[in-house]
Amino acid sequence: MSFPSYMHLEAESIYKQYAAADKPALIGTMGMDAWGSTYRMAKAGAAMTGTIEYAVVNANVIADGVTGDMATVDLYSDTAAVGDIVIRIDDTSTAANRPVNFYEGGYAHFYGGSASERQSRRIISSTVGTTASLYITLNAPLDVAITDGAIDALPSPFSNVVTAQAEASTYETFVGYKPICSITSGYYFWLKTSGPQMGHYVNTWPGSGARDKDVYFESTGGITSTETTTGTFGTVSPQRAGYGIMCNTSDYGCVYFMLQLE
Repeated sequence: MSFPSYMHLEAESIYKQYAAADKPALIGTMGMDAWGSTYRMAKAGAAMTGTIEYAVVNANVIADGVTGDMATVDLYSDTAAVGDIVIRIDDTSTAANRPVNFYEGGYAHFYGGSASERQSRRIISSTVGTTASLYITLNAPLDVAITDGAIDALPSPFSNVVTAQAEASTYETFVGYKPICSITSGYYFWLKTSGPQMGHYVNTWPGSGARDKDVYFESTGGITSTETTTGTFGTVSPQRAGYGIMCNTSDYGCVYFMLQLE
């Protein structure tokens, strides 16, 4: 039997950012601090400043096939053999849109000539796009040959993290809280994904009702109450952030809640 393993994170590791040459782990690697809160190695897709109490989002959104951030493309030769671990794909996006390791920490789902050929792997690394193709390296070799194949190449949700924007009410998904105030574009950091967390409330504060315990993200990155989700979001389903630890009984600025994104 195998058990999950985590990188043990000291405070000095959590409260800093890392240049590419100094990053301590692959994108998406999980770490845990001494109190049991979990973190993921993430990459800033843009410069982030401002207060630390706000959540951040995954800016990889589904666009159009090859040129977007999610690519459904053919394998370069339409085939792949048992044991292949480095795969060439017909991703024709530019080097600017497909820098080295664009797909690091993401998923590759292979489609073949029959349902029996379908299989998924994690992506460890990828080469720079050439406007024709690029190579992805898998975490384990293929165990079934692919014929007449296509592939969904999906970047990690932690590879393009940005400050919450209006788009969070549509395509962007909240992935965690940044533990430091300012992060440089292209730098790496430990993104908090679960554990006790402070957040600013918007609309009605969690705990304003006697049995109001669940808390949700609002599109700006603030926390809102169960009671306000119907009126605020209409018929859509907001993203749940966790539950209140000490729910407020009056109009305070911060909410103390248990973050549950893992």
